[in-house]
Order: sequence, then C-alpha cells, then structure tokens
Amino acid sequence: MTYKIFISYATGDENSVKEIYETLSRLEDIEVYVPEHGQNVENASQKIKENLDRSNLVIVLITFNSTNTMWLNQEIGYASGKNVPIISIIEKGINVEGFLKGQSHIVFQRGDFKYNAYQVVSEIRKMFFQRLKIPTTYFVITCTSCNKKYSEVLVSQEDIDAKIQQRQKLSYQCKFCSKDIYVDPMNLEVQTN
Repeated sequence: MTYKIFISYATGDENSVKEIYETLSRLEDIEVYVPEHGQNVENASQKIKENLDRSNLVIVLITFNSTNTMWLNQEIGYASGKNVPIISIIEKGINVEGFLKGQSHIVFQRGDFKYNAYQVVSEIRKMFFQRLKIPTTYFVITCTSCNKKYSEVLVSQEDIDAKIQQRQKLSYQCKFCSKDIYVDPMNLEVQTN
C-alpha cells in the first residue's frame, strides 16, 4: 500500500519543506504532495482538494511565516473535516488555536531542518507502521559507487536514536557492488564517506 502525505506550509518555509519532502521521498511506499504557492487560484484550490482527499496524512508546518496565509488554515480545516490525521510542526512562540489546539506537536527547529525531518519520520513510523503492525519500513538507497537504486530495511527507531546519540551513521552494503554505504540516520541521506 502506498501512503499519501500532503505537506501544508506557508511561503517562506520552502527550505524546511524541501528537507522534509526529500527525507519522506526516501521511504518506500510513501508518496508526498507539496502544493505550489502562487499558482492560478482556481486550479490550485481544485488540485489541493484532490490531493487532500487522497491523503492518508497531512503534515502542517506552522512558523512565523504562516501568520497571514489563508491556504494553510484552509488546508488544516479541510483535512480535519475529512478526518485525515495531522502531524503539526509548530515554531516555538506561536499560539496554537483552532483544529490543532490541544494536540501534541513537533517543535520546529529553525535552521535544523534535518532534525525536523527526523522527527516527522519518527512520528510517521509510530502513526502508520507500528499502529498498523507493519513490521518493516523500507527506504530507497542509491549506491554512490555503482549508482544503482535499491530498497533496504530501515533499522528500528531505537537503533536510529542510538546512532544519532553516538554520532554514527547507519551502515549498509550495496546489493549490487558490495561497497559499504553510510546513511545519515536523521534524514536517510546517503553519505559519500
């Protein structure tokens, strides 16, 4: 089954969203939709509705850039009305109101987008994979030696947390050329060394 994730954000937060999008795109069976701001409003609203209707999860990034955006609030309301689960990432100092009030959220770490991505993946693993009793999470690796792409089992969240604590990389061996591959445990990005 492919899980569809919608990322809601405000203009000015593109770099944060890019890191989260790239990390989630490395997970197998995850399809991510990020709306483009500044589109033709009529076409944009229809496309946003269609993608929210197909989503299994909405990730909402609320920062001080979000205070005057109408799209973000409408996307939250639409998703809530459709009972789509929401993971919210909220910048410290923002007063949460409306549909997100009283819900737990991830604290946005400005300038540490990799950490935000790690928190989102951790939360998704809890929400979907553990709750649905899916025993294994896979992610896509591209070998830096032979340039071939393949799926690999993602270690447990506890092992990822331990690697981060110890400042170590995840290590794998390419299924094609047998070269060692090192992966950043925070954002699942293949490291060159």
